[in-house]
Amino acid sequence: MKTITYGIFAEDAANQIFMKNVIPQLIEYFGIKNEIILEHEEDFTKFIIISSTPNIEGEKRKVMKKKVYNRQKPTNSKSNPIVESLSESFDINWLCQCSESFDHFVNEFEQYIENIKN
Repeated sequence: MKTITYGIFAEDAANQIFMKNVIPQLIEYFGIKNEIILEHEEDFTKFIIISSTPNIEGEKRKVMKKKVYNRQKPTNSKSNPIVESLSESFDINWLCQCSESFDHFVNEFEQYIENIKN
């Protein structure tokens, strides 16, 4: 059993919430739940840097925020619970098809997992 201690360095709290929920789901997605123990460290900031170029956001960011949050400039108190709810469980394959950046992240994460398993 391998332990991965990770942290999240992201542009805002919503991205941090999303990644904190996604990483454990990826462990299940790759079928290695019994091989990996995850330890999330709030202060550890070396693991992830998110780029903001996904196909799913083909529209302007303000337009997409309006659709998701019902306002162009949502406060953290408005956006974070929505991100928390949406990212707790979702179809990883679907998001990979909709977002080049998420697909890239999933592929990099899979390579990382393969490297530490050897």
